[in-house]
Amino acid sequence: MPMKRKPGLRITGVVSAMNRVRQGLSLGIPASEVDSFRHFVRETIETVESICYEHRITPAQLPAPTYRAYQFLKSLHLEELPINQKTGAATQRTKVRIKNVVAACNSFQTELNQLANHTQSNVKSAKHEKSKVKDMVKRIQATTVDIESALNKSGISPDRLPVQSRRAYQWLIFLSEPSNLATHLETLKLAYQEIRKPNCRKKPALDPRITRIEFNLFSTPFLYRARKDKDSYRIVVNQGFCGAPPDVIHALVCTILTRSKGKHLQRIRDYTNEERFQKISSALSLKSPGLQENPAGQHYDLVEIFNRVNEEYYSGDIERPILIWNRTITHRKLGHYQPSTDTVMISITLDNPGVPSFVLDYVMYHELLHKLIGVQEVDGRHYAHSPSFKIEERKFRHYAEAKDFLKNYVARFTL
Repeated sequence: MPMKRKPGLRITGVVSAMNRVRQGLSLGIPASEVDSFRHFVRETIETVESICYEHRITPAQLPAPTYRAYQFLKSLHLEELPINQKTGAATQRTKVRIKNVVAACNSFQTELNQLANHTQSNVKSAKHEKSKVKDMVKRIQATTVDIESALNKSGISPDRLPVQSRRAYQWLIFLSEPSNLATHLETLKLAYQEIRKPNCRKKPALDPRITRIEFNLFSTPFLYRARKDKDSYRIVVNQGFCGAPPDVIHALVCTILTRSKGKHLQRIRDYTNEERFQKISSALSLKSPGLQENPAGQHYDLVEIFNRVNEEYYSGDIERPILIWNRTITHRKLGHYQPSTDTVMISITLDNPGVPSFVLDYVMYHELLHKLIGVQEVDGRHYAHSPSFKIEERKFRHYAEAKDFLKNYVARFTL
């Protein structure tokens, strides 16, 4: 009896990873990149298997294209790769190491943990924290500028960085936005409050010798991991949980500390399908301010869409951002605006003759509103879709029709 597919579960990026690997194999792998190529393949396989394990399914239950891509990667003989022996400039310039990127991340993580663990609550400590965060934003921004300069000088894109350095750079870009850093810190505080509570540790799975628990949010391919190191316990959680509601953070901490399953694990899984989690994941997939545009799709051109929307709704006053199609088929996240790179990304899912042009216009209008309005603070929390944003969004001429079309289109669209 054939195994049933798991409805609703999508793992983005697996098909594009397969295509990237196929291209590399066809050209031959430069000798200097063999180790990173193997690491990329193994990491992709591990990510798929880890997500499947968290959702209690097998890879065979994934959508067919994703499963075929997984099978292809799994079948590769990584010890018998075709090697490109050329030593020309194009090959040599990819062998670049940007020093101290990961070390910089570790340093900022330590600072954030110290701030989050500070339990005093008074005017003086609040002022101190605000000053520290403001200073940290400046230093993170300076670090990303230094990395970008090194990349430009070497003539390479962030894709050519070692995996850990690339993830660290993406994480730094994300936190270089003050609102993201503030939300990150608030999430850490919530996590440490939960860690200090006894309710999640009635049946502790931890070694009783553990005296310190460290909680980090980072750009990772997995949802969460925990590792014992002497007398400490280091937890690393996917950055997508930044800004998650208290009940999600509670579920994460309880699941990790007690290794329990059930309702807590289900809440975690449900949240990974929500808009905020997927939005952060999309933001971290954008590489750098040097990102190249690819506005021309097979059926629609993003420049034409931008010009049309800008003229009709913004009097032509919005400066054109970088416009790119996200080359991964998506079903929930159909657009994204990344302030740090001034980039609007639209899902290739919508580059289809069956999608009316007013739907593309609506998605572009929505993302340009993010560029125009930014993140707003309401009652101490930061919101991308604030009440004022929603009022402006409804001014789009075909708002109801576009929303209705997208709801039905996404519901029936299958890979």
